[in-house]
Amino acid sequence: MYRKKMFLWIMILSLFFTLIPAASAAVIDVLTYDESVVGVKSNVNGSINFNFATGGGYATVRNSLLNTSNFGSGGIIPHSVNILAPVPVLTGTALSNADVVVLSAYSNLSDAEKTALSVFMEGGGGVLIFNNYAATNLDSMLGATAGPYTTGDTTGTITDSASPIINGPFGVVSGNILAGWSGSFSDAGAEGSEVIANPVGSLGVTFDTGYGRGVVFTDEELFLNSPSVDGIAWAALRDNTELLFLNSFAYAASGHGPGVIPEPGTFLLMGAGLLGFFFRRKP
Repeated sequence: MYRKKMFLWIMILSLFFTLIPAASAAVIDVLTYDESVVGVKSNVNGSINFNFATGGGYATVRNSLLNTSNFGSGGIIPHSVNILAPVPVLTGTALSNADVVVLSAYSNLSDAEKTALSVFMEGGGGVLIFNNYAATNLDSMLGATAGPYTTGDTTGTITDSASPIINGPFGVVSGNILAGWSGSFSDAGAEGSEVIANPVGSLGVTFDTGYGRGVVFTDEELFLNSPSVDGIAWAALRDNTELLFLNSFAYAASGHGPGVIPEPGTFLLMGAGLLGFFFRRKP
């Protein structure tokens, strides 16, 4: 009996310590729209490519995700980020390969896409959306209520300093949140929590839906890097909004369902439970 227990102990611990580094090295797969949906916008003053996967407009925050000191085996979040091949439509099949969906400017989901994204979130997927029209496009899907639009440049203020996207793994976001012309939420709904407010409503809201998590900003310029182009968009990315982006992505990727990456602590609890089961004293 003693040898049997020792064998079980060794097997459990071997599996245990094999899984922990595997979890730490796991990859966060990111899905976004392709150039046919979100791409180059031009006028006489110049052009901006809003494609999150390949365009220059969001290159700074995209490179921050791909920076291994931020997301990597030795980074602040011990999971690297992989940007999947962008798609023209969010389908259940495409979403099944992703952990997080990132939707930037000019993303406008169809009803079928909203249904697919709802299922994705319910199952543990994460979403990060920054779009002027996000509130009016997604309010019914998220159980929130769209509010008015602001015109011109505006300033958002932090209304929940304890939120994990404000006080998160990459640091504490402080100061005013600069934004351009934007939409808003007038009510975040039962599953939403206001984090940042603009002069007419909620500019930034976190959502905890099913097993998944989401962050929605009703402005597409928050994370847009220079150069600005008159008549198209103002580059509002600053040090504090880059920090806001990183914390928001980390929150979106930290859902608690079967389709997300487990943290090592999950395996510690599982291992402790297994050890307790196998080594409990018999009556």
